[in-house]
Amino acid sequence: MKPLVHRVGRRCLGVELLLEPVNRYEINYINSVPEALEVLRAAGCPNVRLMPDVFHMNIEDGSIPGSLILAGETIGYVHVADSNRRAPGQGHLNLPEVLMTLEALGYRGYVTAEILPYPDPDTAARAAIRYLRALLPREG
Repeated sequence: MKPLVHRVGRRCLGVELLLEPVNRYEINYINSVPEALEVLRAAGCPNVRLMPDVFHMNIEDGSIPGSLILAGETIGYVHVADSNRRAPGQGHLNLPEVLMTLEALGYRGYVTAEILPYPDPDTAARAAIRYLRALLPREG
C-alpha cells in the first residue's frame, strides 16, 4: 500500500492547511478522525490541522465527542450539520454535546454550518444561526 503522505519538506510559510475526513460514501480514504490523525502524524507538519465535520463523523466515528477529544489541539476549524445534513437541530445528533466538548477542549476557532439549503438557502441559514446562537457562548 502506498503511503498517504509524501514528504516534500517542512517549510510552512505561514499557511495553515486543513484536512477534512469525509465519509466512505463520498471518498475511499481518510474517512474518520482517527484516520486523519494518522495522516497528520505521518506528515509531521504543524501547519496541517484537522477540520472535523460532524455530519461525516456521525457516519464514520463511533463517538463524535470521543473523536473530538482524540483530535484535541489538532482541530483547526469545525463544520456542523445535523444527521440529515440539514440545519443543526433538524436531525438526531446531540449537537449541544458536540459544542460542550469543543468548549471543554478550549477550542476557540470557527464553527460553521455546512448544510443543505432546505427548504431554501435563506431559511436554512436562519435556522442554523438561530440554533447555534442559542448554544454558543458569546465573546465580549
